[in-house]
Amino acid sequence: MIGPVAATFLASAVSTALPLLFSAAVTVAGTAWFLTSARSFRPRITRSATAFGRVLANPAVILAMVVSLALVASFMALEVGVLALYGNHNLSAGVALAVASLGSLVGGMLFGHRNLGVRGLAAAMAVVAGGTVLFGLVDGYGLQLAALFASGLGFAPALAALYVMVSHQTDEHSTAEAFGWLNSGALAGGAVGTALGGVVADAHGPFAVVVVAALLALIAAGTPLVARTAGPVRGLSAEPRRVTADV
Repeated sequence: MIGPVAATFLASAVSTALPLLFSAAVTVAGTAWFLTSARSFRPRITRSATAFGRVLANPAVILAMVVSLALVASFMALEVGVLALYGNHNLSAGVALAVASLGSLVGGMLFGHRNLGVRGLAAAMAVVAGGTVLFGLVDGYGLQLAALFASGLGFAPALAALYVMVSHQTDEHSTAEAFGWLNSGALAGGAVGTALGGVVADAHGPFAVVVVAALLALIAAGTPLVARTAGPVRGLSAEPRRVTADV
Protein backbone atom coordinates (compact mmCIF):
# COMPACT_ATOMS: atom_id res chain seq x y z
CA MET A 1 0.00 0.00 0.00
CA ILE A 2 2.86 2.38 0.80
CA GLY A 3 4.78 1.53 -2.36
CA PRO A 4 2.43 3.00 -4.99
CA VAL A 5 1.96 6.25 -3.06
CA ALA A 6 5.69 6.63 -2.37
CA ALA A 7 6.64 5.81 -5.96
CA THR A 8 4.22 8.26 -7.55
CA PHE A 9 5.08 11.00 -5.04
CA LEU A 10 8.83 10.62 -5.60
CA ALA A 11 8.40 10.47 -9.38
CA SER A 12 6.29 13.64 -9.48
CA ALA A 13 8.08 15.64 -6.78
CA VAL A 14 11.73 14.68 -7.24
CA SER A 15 12.74 12.46 -10.16
CA THR A 16 11.47 9.50 -12.15
CA ALA A 17 14.73 7.68 -11.42
CA LEU A 18 14.34 7.95 -7.64
CA PRO A 19 11.46 5.42 -7.31
CA LEU A 20 13.63 2.82 -9.07
CA LEU A 21 16.49 3.46 -6.65
CA PHE A 22 14.05 3.36 -3.74
CA SER A 23 12.64 0.04 -4.95
CA ALA A 24 16.14 -1.42 -5.30
CA ALA A 25 17.05 -0.25 -1.78
CA VAL A 26 13.90 -1.81 -0.31
CA THR A 27 14.64 -5.08 -2.11
CA VAL A 28 18.22 -5.21 -0.83
CA ALA A 29 17.12 -4.33 2.71
CA GLY A 30 14.35 -6.92 2.66
CA THR A 31 16.68 -9.62 1.37
CA ALA A 32 19.26 -8.82 4.04
CA TRP A 33 16.56 -8.89 6.69
CA PHE A 34 15.34 -12.28 5.49
CA LEU A 35 18.84 -13.76 5.44
CA THR A 36 19.54 -12.45 8.93
CA SER A 37 16.26 -13.76 10.30
CA ALA A 38 16.67 -17.16 8.62
CA ARG A 39 19.97 -18.04 10.29
CA SER A 40 18.27 -20.28 12.83
CA PHE A 41 15.83 -21.72 10.30
CA ARG A 42 16.82 -25.08 8.88
CA PRO A 43 14.28 -26.21 6.30
CA ARG A 44 13.91 -29.89 5.56
CA ILE A 45 15.21 -30.59 2.07
CA THR A 46 13.56 -33.45 0.23
CA ARG A 47 15.38 -34.98 -2.70
CA SER A 48 13.32 -34.84 -5.88
CA ALA A 49 12.26 -38.22 -7.21
CA THR A 50 11.20 -36.95 -10.64
CA ALA A 51 12.88 -35.22 -13.57
CA PHE A 52 12.77 -31.45 -13.87
CA GLY A 53 9.58 -30.28 -15.56
CA ARG A 54 7.64 -33.46 -14.84
CA VAL A 55 5.45 -31.51 -12.43
CA LEU A 56 3.97 -29.69 -15.43
CA ALA A 57 2.08 -32.88 -16.21
CA ASN A 58 0.03 -32.18 -13.08
CA PRO A 59 -3.32 -30.62 -14.12
CA ALA A 60 -3.49 -28.59 -10.88
CA VAL A 61 -0.18 -26.90 -11.65
CA ILE A 62 -1.19 -26.06 -15.21
CA LEU A 63 -4.57 -24.73 -14.09
CA ALA A 64 -3.00 -22.59 -11.37
CA MET A 65 -0.42 -21.20 -13.81
CA VAL A 66 -3.04 -20.22 -16.39
CA VAL A 67 -5.36 -18.66 -13.82
CA SER A 68 -2.60 -16.73 -12.04
CA LEU A 69 -1.25 -15.50 -15.38
CA ALA A 70 -4.64 -14.08 -16.38
CA LEU A 71 -5.39 -12.69 -12.91
CA VAL A 72 -2.04 -10.91 -12.50
CA ALA A 73 -2.25 -9.66 -16.10
CA SER A 74 -5.63 -8.16 -15.23
CA PHE A 75 -4.24 -6.33 -12.21
CA MET A 76 -1.22 -4.99 -14.10
CA ALA A 77 -3.38 -3.82 -17.00
CA LEU A 78 -5.65 -2.08 -14.48
CA GLU A 79 -2.59 -0.41 -12.97
CA VAL A 80 -1.62 0.93 -16.40
CA GLY A 81 -5.20 2.14 -16.88
CA VAL A 82 -5.17 3.95 -13.54
CA LEU A 83 -1.93 5.70 -14.38
CA ALA A 84 -3.21 6.65 -17.83
CA LEU A 85 -6.52 7.91 -16.43
CA TYR A 86 -5.09 10.26 -13.83
CA GLY A 87 -2.31 11.48 -16.07
CA ASN A 88 -0.30 14.18 -14.35
CA HIS A 89 -2.12 13.70 -11.04
CA ASN A 90 0.50 11.21 -9.93
CA LEU A 91 -0.37 11.23 -6.24
CA SER A 92 -4.01 10.46 -7.06
CA ALA A 93 -2.88 7.47 -9.10
CA GLY A 94 -0.67 6.26 -6.26
CA VAL A 95 -3.49 6.53 -3.74
CA ALA A 96 -5.81 4.66 -6.11
CA LEU A 97 -3.36 1.78 -6.49
CA ALA A 98 -2.80 1.73 -2.74
CA VAL A 99 -6.56 1.43 -2.15
CA ALA A 100 -6.71 -1.54 -4.53
CA SER A 101 -3.85 -3.13 -2.59
CA LEU A 102 -5.68 -2.44 0.67
CA GLY A 103 -8.72 -4.24 -0.72
CA SER A 104 -6.54 -7.24 -1.53
CA LEU A 105 -5.09 -7.18 1.99
CA VAL A 106 -8.53 -7.05 3.58
CA GLY A 107 -9.84 -9.80 1.29
CA GLY A 108 -6.87 -12.00 2.14
CA MET A 109 -7.39 -11.52 5.86
CA LEU A 110 -11.12 -12.23 5.66
CA PHE A 111 -11.22 -15.06 3.12
CA GLY A 112 -7.67 -16.25 2.47
CA HIS A 113 -7.92 -19.00 5.10
CA ARG A 114 -11.20 -20.42 3.79
CA ASN A 115 -11.66 -23.38 1.46
CA LEU A 116 -13.24 -21.68 -1.53
CA GLY A 117 -13.82 -24.61 -3.87
CA VAL A 118 -14.14 -24.16 -7.61
CA ARG A 119 -17.19 -21.91 -7.42
CA GLY A 120 -15.67 -19.83 -4.64
CA LEU A 121 -12.45 -19.39 -6.60
CA ALA A 122 -14.40 -18.30 -9.65
CA ALA A 123 -16.53 -15.97 -7.52
CA ALA A 124 -13.45 -14.32 -6.00
CA MET A 125 -12.09 -13.52 -9.44
CA ALA A 126 -15.54 -12.41 -10.60
CA VAL A 127 -15.41 -9.85 -7.78
CA VAL A 128 -12.12 -8.60 -9.25
CA ALA A 129 -13.77 -8.28 -12.67
CA GLY A 130 -16.87 -6.60 -11.23
CA GLY A 131 -14.87 -4.03 -9.30
CA THR A 132 -12.80 -3.30 -12.39
CA VAL A 133 -15.94 -2.73 -14.46
CA LEU A 134 -17.37 -0.43 -11.79
CA PHE A 135 -14.15 1.57 -11.78
CA GLY A 136 -14.63 2.25 -15.48
CA LEU A 137 -18.30 3.17 -15.09
CA VAL A 138 -18.49 5.45 -12.05
CA ASP A 139 -17.68 9.14 -11.92
CA GLY A 140 -15.94 10.87 -9.07
CA TYR A 141 -12.68 10.06 -7.37
CA GLY A 142 -14.30 8.70 -4.21
CA LEU A 143 -16.49 6.23 -6.09
CA GLN A 144 -13.56 5.14 -8.21
CA LEU A 145 -11.55 4.42 -5.06
CA ALA A 146 -14.44 2.36 -3.70
CA ALA A 147 -14.57 0.36 -6.93
CA LEU A 148 -10.84 -0.28 -6.81
CA PHE A 149 -11.12 -1.42 -3.20
CA ALA A 150 -13.88 -3.83 -4.24
CA SER A 151 -11.79 -5.15 -7.13
CA GLY A 152 -8.94 -5.89 -4.76
CA LEU A 153 -11.10 -7.92 -2.35
CA GLY A 154 -11.00 -11.05 -4.50
CA PHE A 155 -7.36 -10.91 -5.56
CA ALA A 156 -5.53 -12.30 -2.53
CA PRO A 157 -8.16 -14.99 -1.72
CA ALA A 158 -7.96 -16.25 -5.30
CA LEU A 159 -4.17 -16.48 -5.24
CA ALA A 160 -4.28 -18.17 -1.82
CA ALA A 161 -6.71 -20.78 -3.17
CA LEU A 162 -4.40 -21.47 -6.13
CA TYR A 163 -1.43 -22.04 -3.84
CA VAL A 164 -3.53 -24.34 -1.64
CA MET A 165 -4.60 -26.32 -4.69
CA VAL A 166 -1.02 -26.79 -5.87
CA SER A 167 0.11 -27.67 -2.35
CA HIS A 168 -2.57 -30.36 -2.02
CA GLN A 169 -2.03 -31.87 -5.44
CA THR A 170 1.75 -32.15 -5.59
CA ASP A 171 4.07 -34.48 -3.71
CA GLU A 172 6.44 -32.93 -1.20
CA HIS A 173 9.53 -33.44 -3.33
CA SER A 174 7.86 -31.55 -6.22
CA THR A 175 6.30 -28.69 -4.25
CA ALA A 176 9.19 -26.23 -4.62
CA GLU A 177 9.32 -26.70 -8.40
CA ALA A 178 5.53 -26.45 -8.66
CA PHE A 179 5.51 -23.16 -6.78
CA GLY A 180 8.35 -21.96 -8.99
CA TRP A 181 6.28 -22.59 -12.10
CA LEU A 182 3.29 -20.91 -10.46
CA ASN A 183 5.37 -17.81 -9.75
CA SER A 184 6.68 -17.89 -13.32
CA GLY A 185 3.11 -17.83 -14.57
CA ALA A 186 2.35 -14.82 -12.40
CA LEU A 187 5.47 -12.98 -13.61
CA ALA A 188 4.55 -13.72 -17.21
CA GLY A 189 1.07 -12.38 -16.49
CA GLY A 190 2.55 -9.18 -15.10
CA ALA A 191 4.63 -8.69 -18.23
CA VAL A 192 1.70 -9.44 -20.54
CA GLY A 193 -0.70 -7.18 -18.64
CA THR A 194 1.71 -4.26 -18.53
CA ALA A 195 2.64 -4.53 -22.21
CA LEU A 196 -0.93 -5.02 -23.36
CA GLY A 197 -2.17 -2.20 -21.16
CA GLY A 198 0.43 0.20 -22.52
CA VAL A 199 -0.39 -0.60 -26.14
CA VAL A 200 -4.14 -0.29 -25.58
CA ALA A 201 -3.76 2.94 -23.59
CA ASP A 202 -1.75 4.55 -26.37
CA ALA A 203 -4.17 3.40 -29.06
CA HIS A 204 -7.58 3.76 -27.40
CA GLY A 205 -7.22 5.54 -24.06
CA PRO A 206 -7.42 4.57 -20.38
CA PHE A 207 -10.97 3.26 -20.33
CA ALA A 208 -10.15 0.74 -23.04
CA VAL A 209 -7.41 -0.59 -20.74
CA VAL A 210 -9.99 -0.98 -17.97
CA VAL A 211 -12.10 -3.08 -20.36
CA VAL A 212 -9.08 -5.25 -21.14
CA ALA A 213 -8.37 -5.69 -17.42
CA ALA A 214 -11.96 -6.73 -16.78
CA LEU A 215 -11.87 -9.23 -19.66
CA LEU A 216 -8.65 -10.77 -18.32
CA ALA A 217 -10.22 -11.14 -14.87
CA LEU A 218 -13.27 -12.80 -16.44
CA ILE A 219 -10.98 -15.21 -18.31
CA ALA A 220 -9.31 -16.04 -15.01
CA ALA A 221 -12.71 -16.57 -13.36
CA GLY A 222 -14.00 -18.78 -16.14
CA THR A 223 -10.91 -20.98 -16.46
CA PRO A 224 -11.54 -23.20 -13.38
CA LEU A 225 -15.19 -23.61 -14.41
CA VAL A 226 -14.12 -24.73 -17.88
CA ALA A 227 -11.55 -27.06 -16.35
CA ARG A 228 -14.23 -28.64 -14.19
CA THR A 229 -16.18 -29.68 -17.30
CA ALA A 230 -13.26 -31.99 -18.15
CA GLY A 231 -13.33 -33.63 -14.72
CA PRO A 232 -13.08 -32.87 -11.00
CA VAL A 233 -10.78 -30.01 -10.02
CA ARG A 234 -9.03 -31.43 -6.99
CA GLY A 235 -7.07 -29.61 -4.32
CA LEU A 236 -9.48 -26.82 -3.43
CA SER A 237 -11.21 -28.64 -0.60
CA ALA A 238 -10.05 -29.23 2.95
CA GLU A 239 -8.34 -32.51 2.06
CA PRO A 240 -4.99 -33.06 3.80
CA ARG A 241 -1.78 -32.50 1.98
CA ARG A 242 -0.27 -35.63 0.45
CA VAL A 243 3.26 -36.48 1.53
CA THR A 244 4.85 -39.34 -0.34
CA ALA A 245 8.56 -38.82 0.18
CA ASP A 246 10.85 -39.11 3.16
CA VAL A 247 14.06 -37.26 3.85
